[in-house]
Parts: sequence; C-alpha cells; structure tokens
Amino acid sequence: IILALDLYSYAQSIEVLLNDINLKKGQSQVTDYGSIYKSSEHYYEIAPHNLQELSGLVKKAYKSDISMRIMGRSHSINGLALPQENELLIRTQNFNNYSFDEHGTITVGSGIFVVALNQFLSTKQYGLPVYNGGGYGPSIGGYIAGGGIGPGAEQYGGFWENVIEITLVSGTGEIIQCRRDDELFKWLFG
Repeated sequence: IILALDLYSYAQSIEVLLNDINLKKGQSQVTDYGSIYKSSEHYYEIAPHNLQELSGLVKKAYKSDISMRIMGRSHSINGLALPQENELLIRTQNFNNYSFDEHGTITVGSGIFVVALNQFLSTKQYGLPVYNGGGYGPSIGGYIAGGGIGPGAEQYGGFWENVIEITLVSGTGEIIQCRRDDELFKWLFG
C-alpha cells in the first residue's frame, strides 16, 4: 500500500507540474546515438528557452520530487540521458545562442552542436582549440559532460582547459556560475 501511495503521489506531482507549465508527454521512445538503448514510452518532456525558465522548472520539479534527465542532442552512447518511466526529460536544443563578449572568446549555449560551432567560427577566422572529431554529434553540454577530448587535445589540452566559465542550473534549480579556478569546475567534465 505504501508503494501505491508513493506512485499516486508522484503521479499527482506530475499532473500538477503539467498544469503549471508547458509540459507535454513524450511523443515517442527516444534512443541513444547508436540506437542500442531506448527510453521508456511514458515520460514527460520540455525544452526551456533560457536559464530563468530552466531554473524555475527544475525548482518546481525538485520540490515535487520529480526525477529529471537532461538531454542535448541524443549523442550519449550508454543511455544515461534517456528518460525512464514517468521522468521529466529536459531538452537543451533551445540553448543555441552565442555571443562574442571579449576578443578571442565566445559565449555559447549548451545545446549548440560542437561541430556546427567550430564551422561557424571558421567563417570568422577562429576555431575551437579542441573539438569532437566526428560529424554532427554532441552538443556543447554533452561534450563537456563526456570529458571533452578530441583533435587538438595533444596541443591544447582537454576542452576544460579552454573553457573560462560555465553557468549551470543545479538539481535544485539554483543558477551557478563556475569559473576555472572554482572547486566544482573540474568535476563538470566527464
């Protein structure tokens, strides 16, 4: 009976969240990059457009005890980003913005494909010192989460050694700015 009550409470939390924000049920099973692993058929998903929207969503889901997964461009090869039964899948594809803030630096959203960013930068006579060696694969966020190793790493170090700052949303919904010399920074890469 306790399990049934917990499931009912969880289902109520999802329904409250559904009514409170623009949340929709997943349209189909999601697979990893190699189509080896598949998600549950029953999950919820949302693709926020900015940090404040994401932060608010995560705060509500956390307070309602709703399990969350985050997915960039579905390039994971081990299925870790795939939503399980009744989980909330947060997609980052709308975090595709960029800006040149200082000479020699670019600020980018986590949903941009690494290869697309590098191609864009080449039109401006720039380039990423380290990037994935494949085609359209990981997003910037996924590349960071996967460790950030690729062509250029022998000369320029890992991707983490070329990132100045990361702004992230914690599992409780707090927006955190993390610079290279912060203790948390080294734990964000792979």
